[in-house]
Amino acid sequence: MLASAAAPARNLPDQSNKSPAIGPIKITTITKMLPGADSPICRRLCAIPWMMFTTRCASTMAAAHRFMRTGSRLFCLSEESWARTIHNIAIPALWAPATLLYFRGMADLSKLVRTSKVATNGIHLHIAEAGPPDGPLVLLLHGFPEFWYSWRNQIPPLAERGFHVVAPDLRGYNLSDKPEGVAAYDLDQLAADVAGLADHFGREKFAVAGHDWGGAVAWWLAGLQPARVARLAALNAPHPAVWIEAMRNDPVQKRKSSYVRMFQLPYLPELLIGINKGALAKGFRDSTRPDAFTTDDLARYRETWAQPGALTATINYYRAVLKKPLRPASEYRIAPPTLIIWGKRDAYAIPALAETSRLLCSNGRIEYLEQATHWVQHDEPDRVTALLADFFK
Repeated sequence: MLASAAAPARNLPDQSNKSPAIGPIKITTITKMLPGADSPICRRLCAIPWMMFTTRCASTMAAAHRFMRTGSRLFCLSEESWARTIHNIAIPALWAPATLLYFRGMADLSKLVRTSKVATNGIHLHIAEAGPPDGPLVLLLHGFPEFWYSWRNQIPPLAERGFHVVAPDLRGYNLSDKPEGVAAYDLDQLAADVAGLADHFGREKFAVAGHDWGGAVAWWLAGLQPARVARLAALNAPHPAVWIEAMRNDPVQKRKSSYVRMFQLPYLPELLIGINKGALAKGFRDSTRPDAFTTDDLARYRETWAQPGALTATINYYRAVLKKPLRPASEYRIAPPTLIIWGKRDAYAIPALAETSRLLCSNGRIEYLEQATHWVQHDEPDRVTALLADFFK
């Protein structure tokens, strides 16, 4: 069921959001920077490594901690109840100025893209689509902390080649529904959302490309429903089981994934990101193309991060995957033809993850882009578009 079948792209200039990992990290211990280490929250943090976004983060965290304790006492609330209040009211307020910005550009994209909401798997996903409705269906799945706009450089040329391109905001992101609870972001649910999109368009088979978390969902879907996935493209996204094993067993990947352990904490990551509004944007700075993320692009992303409940929903992806019991990676098989596109300067994933993921494929190949970072489709948009168009034809 289509909530708003062919809503015009009138609201395109007011949308924003994009993909994972939060810039350079420094490991320290919470006890070295937070006063009042006797509180329940602080005791939970003391034993684990902590990620600092910048050297300023220590003072930000200390202030946040004092704010949590003072607020809970002032309003006679438990720290958990006060944290929920901050999440539902204060964080959106901190981001509110972003919604007042006037967004320029996107003229060509807004003429081409149709936006709507689609019912799937018990929720509604906001989607952007382009190209002929009867063309081969291609689903483009973004990662953290992005939204459909992650594919702005790929949507027009793929549509011009005759593909029916659909780029959703995954559940929890931007204008899509944000169900509560970590379990709502299990890989099975995420894959079912995407399969439901294909059902909505009346397609039994489709091609899917995913970057970062979108790639993880695409891998999982291809494993669960191989008969439906005509072709799979994964951009700087290993198979989830490969990624989890590397995080636990490979020292280098363990360091690169330190932010994932921080994301397991309840409430505090959302609060810190809400206060330090530049933290997510800093993750984009390692892009090798200077104009990959313009000021207007970042304004769009900030607007999506300001959506009520968005920070918790998107971080819940990380919380859910570490709770999921997975088989050893070598036991998974991926039957659909698979293309792995991998920027070798990824700050958040070692290149070996690409080859280990390829070994799971019955028919897989890797295209390494030597100068691209984690944000591969932004760093080398033309090359990525050409690879996808050729692979999907």
